[in-house]
Parts: sequence; C-alpha cells; structure tokens
Amino acid sequence: MYPTKINACHWIVAVRAYLLHLLGSTFFANKSVTHVHMVFLDALRDLTHSETYAWGVVVLVHMYDNLNEASKTTTR
Repeated sequence: MYPTKINACHWIVAVRAYLLHLLGSTFFANKSVTHVHMVFLDALRDLTHSETYAWGVVVLVHMYDNLNEASKTTTR
C-alpha cells in the first residue's frame, strides 16, 4: 500500500513536531523544561537544509548565554 499525499503530509508534520520537541528539550533546554521557543520553527521549515546548520555552535552559544544568566545573583 502506497502512502497518500495526505498521509505523507501528516508524517512530515509529525516529524517536525518531534524535532521541535527534541530541540527544545535537549539541545536548547531551559529552566521551564516545558516551553519551546518558536524561533526553531524556521530552522525546521525545510528539513533538507537542516544538516547544513552549525548546530554545535548554536548549542554552545545558548549554553553560555544561560550560564551567564544563571551566574547573576538575582537568579533563583
């Protein structure tokens, strides 16, 4: 049985949703643990280009930014 176009579209949406969850909960985790920034939707718009992104650099920048925020005395 060959997948229909509607079925294929559902799979693409499901994969993008899973990747958005994966990005938000592992690579770009924050203190909320339940919220994902919608900025990552643009990165997942065309999945064929996602392998060309420098994910390691972006993750390090995000980590250092959160470490800077966590080192402030007003942060709980």
